[in-house]
Amino acid sequence: MGGQGGGGGGRGGSSGWVLGIVGIVAGIVVAFVVTATGHATLSRIGSIVSGAQPSCSDPKWLLQVPDNQITSSAIYVYEDHYPDLTVDGSRYTAWLQWWPTSDFKHNIPQYNRIAWSLSSSGPYDLRLICIEDGWDRDTLAYGETEAIRNAMIGLNEQQCPNHNETLSNTYLAWQQVNVSCQTSKVTLYVKSTYRPAGIPDCVPPPVGLAAGCRTLTGISEIKFYYSPRLFFWPL
Repeated sequence: MGGQGGGGGGRGGSSGWVLGIVGIVAGIVVAFVVTATGHATLSRIGSIVSGAQPSCSDPKWLLQVPDNQITSSAIYVYEDHYPDLTVDGSRYTAWLQWWPTSDFKHNIPQYNRIAWSLSSSGPYDLRLICIEDGWDRDTLAYGETEAIRNAMIGLNEQQCPNHNETLSNTYLAWQQVNVSCQTSKVTLYVKSTYRPAGIPDCVPPPVGLAAGCRTLTGISEIKFYYSPRLFFWPL
């Protein structure tokens, strides 16, 4: 049975750096750094100097916020398609909600949202968000649900602008959103969706909120990338 509200568990972490060692290997400046969470990584600083920009296929020097540090929540959740499934590392699962919800009792447009808390110990210098839109379990699931078309991404900091994004209706594709904000929370508001390519899966709405049936919309996966600090200077 469908229900309202949902969230996922996570563990707090820090984006701080406790050790940095710089060297030159084959003409490329590299930095061996260890985060406060104990994860070691190798940052190719040469790509910064060359001007190459991070992308979802190649985030360059950016580091991914660990999935196990992220907690998620949503107002509308269809059955067991919980919001924490967007950070479980699998495209076979997805957060799903009913669409449209405009006639749901007590509904306001801001209810069509999913939020991610990135860390309980402080903000990340967020630079890149990668979204796997729709339910990418297989072509059947993708064709029966509605991928998000227009979304507003809020970074939950007064000094950071909201990002109004139009996502592409593409199966098995990462949608790239470039940002620059010190934040520990991101919220995505669903504004509109694409009509399903196949026969839409029509499901009943929550009991007592509306009549008739609805299609579903949602997100399979999301990744957040941040800029690390080396010797206390941002990259």
